[in-house]
Amino acid sequence: MAVVRGDKETELSFKVSGLLERIGPEKEVYWQEGAMTASNQVLAQLVQADFLSASNSALAKFELDKKLLERGTNLLSQKVISPNELDVLEARFKESQAAFDQAKQSLSDSQLRAPYAGRILARVAEAGETIQMGKPVLRIGDLTTVTLELGVPDYLVSHIHTNDEKRISISALEGEDRTLVAKVSEVGVAAKPASRLFKVILKVANPGERIKSGMTANVYLDPPPTDKKAVLIPLSALISNSKNLGDGHLAVFVFKPDAQRGLSRGESRGKAQERPVMTDEIIGSSIVVTSGLTTNDLVIVSGLSNLADGSPVAVRDFSATKP
Repeated sequence: MAVVRGDKETELSFKVSGLLERIGPEKEVYWQEGAMTASNQVLAQLVQADFLSASNSALAKFELDKKLLERGTNLLSQKVISPNELDVLEARFKESQAAFDQAKQSLSDSQLRAPYAGRILARVAEAGETIQMGKPVLRIGDLTTVTLELGVPDYLVSHIHTNDEKRISISALEGEDRTLVAKVSEVGVAAKPASRLFKVILKVANPGERIKSGMTANVYLDPPPTDKKAVLIPLSALISNSKNLGDGHLAVFVFKPDAQRGLSRGESRGKAQERPVMTDEIIGSSIVVTSGLTTNDLVIVSGLSNLADGSPVAVRDFSATKP
């Protein structure tokens, strides 16, 4: 199960604080969810008076200090003032220039513009509110392509690659339109600590924007290829590798019949042999063993707590005792 999001989804906030004057295509008209926006369009605006006043004040000081610097340069060439006095004028000019640049930037930041063409996904502020710097006021998104993020266990993630195509279904859509093909765009290389799942991102074209942000989708992943030499055994047959034999941390007990005594009256005697194994994916209540066993081995699946390597074991064929 994966959650659908727009290929681009962005929370927008102001870089400066102020009183929200407008949060719509024009004053006293609010943005509605789903409304289209153009790239670089003004989406919201703080009251401009204070920002304009600060910008005009900074501009006036900048222009004055510029003229004083130009005059001081002429006076220095005439040896009327000293180089130190000119340095003071130059420092004042640079300071006022920086203040003017900052005021211009604050004026620009008092308007919130769309970073790309898209749709309004949410409006989380109202005109008349005092907005703090960094507080989200709008969320916009581009839904022409949507993304799906899901967590994949380790035994599957190694079989998923970028640009692979996967079948998905979205139950919120009707009829045959609910089954689509998505393309893998990212495959995680580190599992999330809490879930031990790897992030996989898929993208799917969304003509007509029928798929909405927040819908859920089922993603159908092919089972990993199984080694022909692999053996499927019950999970209950696994034990900890007590003798550090081989590379595996797990083991099983295998029945080794006594070569001197065959099956007698439906019973065969022998010993339990601890065998280290390497495992792969879990399938239901069973697990795939990729090394350490063959299809001819007899694996002991019950009474394991009473066994040790070399314990005598008797195997009885109950079908042989039937009348």
